[in-house]
Amino acid sequence: MITAVVAVSITTNAWGLSAMGWGNAYYSAAVRSMGTSWHNFIFASFDAGGYVSVDKPPFSLWVQVISAKIFGYSELALLLPEVLAGAAAVWLLYWGLRRTWGTTAGLVGAAALAVTPINVVINHSNNTDSVLVLLMTAAAVTAMEAVRTGRLRWLVGACALAGCAMTTKMLAAAPVMPGLLIAFAWCAPVRWRVRIAQVAVGAVTLATVGLWWFVAVQATPASARPYVGSTQTNSVFELAFERNGLKQVAGMSTGIPIRGSRPSSRPSAAAADAARRPTVDAPLLSPSATVSQLPDRGEGLPPSGNRANPATVGLGFVSGSAGVTRLLNRELGSQIGWLLPLGVTGAVAGLWSTRLRRSPRLGALLVLGCWFGAGAIVFSSTKGVLHPYYLAGVGPPLAGLVGIGVATFRFDLEAGRRRTLIGVAALGLTAWGQWVIWRRFEWRTWFVVVAVITIAAAMGAVVIGWLARRRSVVSTGTRPAIAMTAASVVAVLLAPAMWTQGSLQAGVSGPLPFAHPVRIPSGVPTANRITPNGGFEFPSISVPSLDTFLSEHNTGERWDVAVQSAGPAEELIISSGEPVMAIGGFVGSDPIQSEAQLQEKVRDRELRYFLISSSSRGLIAGLFGNLESVTWVVKRCAIVSSDVWEHHAKEDTAEPGTQAFPGGPTASTFTLFDCKGVLD
Repeated sequence: MITAVVAVSITTNAWGLSAMGWGNAYYSAAVRSMGTSWHNFIFASFDAGGYVSVDKPPFSLWVQVISAKIFGYSELALLLPEVLAGAAAVWLLYWGLRRTWGTTAGLVGAAALAVTPINVVINHSNNTDSVLVLLMTAAAVTAMEAVRTGRLRWLVGACALAGCAMTTKMLAAAPVMPGLLIAFAWCAPVRWRVRIAQVAVGAVTLATVGLWWFVAVQATPASARPYVGSTQTNSVFELAFERNGLKQVAGMSTGIPIRGSRPSSRPSAAAADAARRPTVDAPLLSPSATVSQLPDRGEGLPPSGNRANPATVGLGFVSGSAGVTRLLNRELGSQIGWLLPLGVTGAVAGLWSTRLRRSPRLGALLVLGCWFGAGAIVFSSTKGVLHPYYLAGVGPPLAGLVGIGVATFRFDLEAGRRRTLIGVAALGLTAWGQWVIWRRFEWRTWFVVVAVITIAAAMGAVVIGWLARRRSVVSTGTRPAIAMTAASVVAVLLAPAMWTQGSLQAGVSGPLPFAHPVRIPSGVPTANRITPNGGFEFPSISVPSLDTFLSEHNTGERWDVAVQSAGPAEELIISSGEPVMAIGGFVGSDPIQSEAQLQEKVRDRELRYFLISSSSRGLIAGLFGNLESVTWVVKRCAIVSSDVWEHHAKEDTAEPGTQAFPGGPTASTFTLFDCKGVLD
């Protein structure tokens, strides 16, 4: 049976994978650069020249680099690890639950995770979260085995896996950590003094494995490593504990790319070269400026009364207001909320059944409950950026709690216990929750009626079976209880499974995956506008003749060309693998190089060409914070005619004017400057 569940997981994870292109092109470019040297591999350098690192620790990228070395650098080689990681997490959850709560809990938990919408779509992207989820799940089930056996090696393994998760996505791995130690300290079948000593060893292991890379990077002189991307102080601890830690929860200001449209007409080459010198003080688009682009009513979009929010549900950018009901709101409920009532109620029923007595079952509940509880608290209170796909990190514990709850309800039903009524109430709450979530959207509205009626029928069957058992002196047998349990599970999984299917059919975003089965109307700012390279609606510069030009004219410079941010550099790195300097890091706001330092690199013949955007349209305030540092390039360096480096429009990655590439040829968006000799 588990083989079928894992097969379903692999199928859904791989469905439509060929349409994902390079997934998240930012990480795809980094993988190619990291594969060029051990130095770039260890420090997670975005470019082959070792100028700036990506905004995450390298563990998941190491996995992709290894895959690329084995299978060759390609889209599939980078996305395949995520497909397998998602399926492996499903199997691991089954394995851990089966050894503590039985086969029913294992199968139901695995099935729930296999159809959880956000956990399926995240496995279509080469973001760090698929590997993160796998490592967190592996740590949790290893801790369950540690509690069951009382052996130190299992606890050390669990803490080491959690530490690897830390080197995958920093504090995003934190929710799983407390439960590992709490469960062992409370429930392990060894003397309490031994437990305390073993917990101490586990904590040391967790800290050592989790922090070694950060300490190593920070201890390396800044001149001997890339600048730590997405920081203001070149500190890896700022990245881990401030920018992506406390400041994000508290609500730091972070630039999120909201790509707008670009001119569709192309000027003549002569006119373009004369008029396209970029103005570095061009106004930037604010988030509020996108409100006018929203339609009054679109399929799957909120009514006009909600137009104050330019990034509406399903667009991958926002997650609604912080609060206790956040995981069930419009923005996040469709990602993970389908089984939330059943999971929470199942946890309560499971705790009741254990009577809080030390046992492997209580240990498994503590591991999963602490993991989900900590994650839910953090996500519900985060005031900073919270993309919907972050919720994949609490998908496994929620699915596990669902499995435990269903197993408890099954045994209660078989024995005719009054606690069965908690299971009936859980089904009712689940039906109500699914109705509320689905009715917020205008997509296959008939199906939610079918789902609710199916759950209601299962509830009726359970009640009838329970009453029959209560009035009978002899047990009605195991088979009827299993049949009614199976029917209930199928009923509650119908809605999330259909939502997942619809989301895969509509298409998944590579950079910011989210589960939304409705195609977004054009003109709406969204992360779900998939370009062939997996980037945003953002200047596309994968031009073969540009690659050829830069390669042929490199006379020993360390970098082929410099651009203002990672966005324009991604495709150049992916297509050629050559060093491309992103002057300001990911979004162009990192204070890596001053004007004087850039000039020094030109003077020392480490850098010659600059490719500068002629417009900052489509970017929110804060991006391209390095514009002043390239003012001198615009004023002093020579323009290279686009006729030299862009032979014709069809060289771009998509036809101009299409959804994937709405603006126009590269030459209408960028100007190439040659700074050779200007500072001699």
